[in-house]
Amino acid sequence: MKRIGLSVLALVLITALYSCVSSPTSGASSDDGEGKQTSTEESQDKKRARELITGRTEGSGASSAVSGSGTSTTETSKDSSKDTAVAPVDSVDESDLPAEPTAAEIKFLESYLAALKYMVYYDEGAGVPTQIAKTAIAQANRYLIEKMGVQPIDLETVEKKKADEREAYKTETGNSVDYIQFIAQKLNADVYLEISLSVSNEANNGKYYSTAVGSMKIFNASTGDLLGSIAMNSPKVIGNSQDAATTNAIAASVWMAMPKMADQSKSLLNKAWRDGIRYEIVLQSTPDSRKMSQLRRQLLKKIRRIQQDSYSAQETRWSVYTFKKSDTIEDIIYDAAEMVQMRDIYLVYSRGKSFVFNTGM
Repeated sequence: MKRIGLSVLALVLITALYSCVSSPTSGASSDDGEGKQTSTEESQDKKRARELITGRTEGSGASSAVSGSGTSTTETSKDSSKDTAVAPVDSVDESDLPAEPTAAEIKFLESYLAALKYMVYYDEGAGVPTQIAKTAIAQANRYLIEKMGVQPIDLETVEKKKADEREAYKTETGNSVDYIQFIAQKLNADVYLEISLSVSNEANNGKYYSTAVGSMKIFNASTGDLLGSIAMNSPKVIGNSQDAATTNAIAASVWMAMPKMADQSKSLLNKAWRDGIRYEIVLQSTPDSRKMSQLRRQLLKKIRRIQQDSYSAQETRWSVYTFKKSDTIEDIIYDAAEMVQMRDIYLVYSRGKSFVFNTGM
């Protein structure tokens, strides 16, 4: 009887618990604060009843899932941070120097433009007769000396350099620039002129007349950019011989063109060099792009602007703009390289405003 009584009692308890578990709870949400508290307590009782019936603790699986999810999220976050980490990026246009040229820099540029180094030659593709070409070059150089007070590169020096530099031209440029531009750079010219000229002659009643017609092209020796073209037209001039008349006509056309050439070249170079005189820096053996970026940032402490023209592991090319003379550029590169532990860098060769270094990397 006792066993039956205990069984009946157990059955009553289980039935009561099951009734609590299955009763609706929707009305709890409409109660006041006291109702909410009672509902909470009932909810806890129901939860406990389920646990007793089912034999497992509710929420353990959810906790494990959350825990597992949290671990996974943390690991994903760590991996993501590794994937998205990037090196700081710098702008090649920014410099530690003032945005506008200083008074000293403006004075430097004015002085530089007043003493530009000119090289005068003739257009070899225009079929200019040798004697006419030499006469025209001589007259242009004479004007530079007498009227502008600058010492031009004489024709004999140009011709000798042309004869001596053929092999170096192929090695250094791969025929990528015009040969006469290469010679101008080798001779450290700022501007080179190409004259194309023809002369018409006539004789009448024992008198000799000549007229010269042509053009004078102005080039930036550093870039090869055409700065302008000046028409060369002389009036009909007379001479006591045909050669004298020819020389007079050439001189007249050249001297009429030279003042325009001087004004145009200075004006256009002044605009082109608003951030400083342009120098070409070629760096051989540049496999470490991060190291090159460090070098560039270091240079920007003294250089106004650096434009990266190309990059590869074999070679990097920069256009560097600064208000400094060419003979200081090598030292600036060495000083910057020392600051970023590129102590093996050395100069391979230079020509005018173009410098080629090997990084030693």
